[in-house]
Amino acid sequence: MSTDFPWSESTEQSLLGAVLLKPEILGWLEVSPGCFHGLQNKAVHGAMASLHARGSAIDAVTLEAELERTGTLKAIGGVAYLGKLACVVPTSANAASYAATLEELRVTRDAMRAIAGVQARIQDGLNGEALLDALGSELAGIKRRPANELTAISDTSGELYCRILDDVDARAKGETRTTSSIPTGIAEVDRQIDGFPRGTASGIGGRPGKGKSSLAAQVAAHAATLGATVAIFTTEDPRDRWTERLLAKYSLVSVDRIYSRDLGPRELGAIANAAEKLKRLKNLHIIHAHGMGAQDVIRTATALGADMVIVDYAQKLKTPEPRMKLHDAIEANSKALGDYAGKSNAAVIVLSQLSKEVEKDNRRPALSDLRYGDGLAQEVKLMLLLHDPKDANDPMLREVLVAKRNQGESDQLIRVRFDGAHCRYLEPDAY
Repeated sequence: MSTDFPWSESTEQSLLGAVLLKPEILGWLEVSPGCFHGLQNKAVHGAMASLHARGSAIDAVTLEAELERTGTLKAIGGVAYLGKLACVVPTSANAASYAATLEELRVTRDAMRAIAGVQARIQDGLNGEALLDALGSELAGIKRRPANELTAISDTSGELYCRILDDVDARAKGETRTTSSIPTGIAEVDRQIDGFPRGTASGIGGRPGKGKSSLAAQVAAHAATLGATVAIFTTEDPRDRWTERLLAKYSLVSVDRIYSRDLGPRELGAIANAAEKLKRLKNLHIIHAHGMGAQDVIRTATALGADMVIVDYAQKLKTPEPRMKLHDAIEANSKALGDYAGKSNAAVIVLSQLSKEVEKDNRRPALSDLRYGDGLAQEVKLMLLLHDPKDANDPMLREVLVAKRNQGESDQLIRVRFDGAHCRYLEPDAY
């Protein structure tokens, strides 16, 4: 096997591992043998293709038998190599991406072979128009994937089906993070909205001091514990304020006592334990975003490879143009963040202030109460509004209003409880 040609052993193994996890994807992936350069991987794919063509099951047992039948089991490294492939990837969701990478490498190798063949003919005296004809003929013979296959529903539906299968498996195992959404960690909220959707922008609106940032911090920490890379962009509060909220949540020491540093030995011990928990969340980033605009946020989030992006808050983001009115600036920034969400498949959450009229009128808020937020309301696909009903019998009661939801039921009212002292949201029956 020549080492002169580009190939990716890890990608080849990942694709084969994905097929072992979900054998049914082999039919729509349409991966050609030429996409595999490693002899072991080429043999395994050939065995998979033979089993698929006969309508047989594809698993470690049937593959072992098929490779034994063709006399290639020992050459690939035996059953041990099949076991290695089975453990390469945890999910088949990225199979289409692996296949696309292998196709790119296959085309590159074929082009290099064609050019090498023409170079050999040059040494034999081929030149001029005959040389151009030979080169054109060689390159024209390289099979390329038609552009329409990249967008045809016959191709993309299979990729979606693969992700759906993984999501169904995740739910069956009791896992809450799926390829389509990232849960909040608050069971009642997740039951109603199924978490924050990936690939779109969402919003959380509320009056100052009513728990927007605490909710965002709680969602961010929960997502990070599930393995998501989370980026919080704070345009108003210092970075330490967000960390202090999370310390209060995990230590159950009042956030006011943490702010004032009025702490005794017991509180300090609890905060130390909470700090140890936060130190494990290396995938949770808090970015000081004063003076940053949407494009600055997008560049930083892209560099981090963020799965979830939280912007606190819409009215404080830098305007794209110096003299742009706040209303227009919020709309432009919201559109940019929404476009980024679609391209990156991240869950983007933009916090927004509500107008004072909500508290003056003592009523539930509506989309029209977002401060200069018509553009934000238009761009987001999910908007949650926080409301304090001021229930004298239950001061911790809060309402989360689903004011907009493009995919699913809207106008829902979700009751939760807000423990403001410890910056955490609880289930409605807590306490």
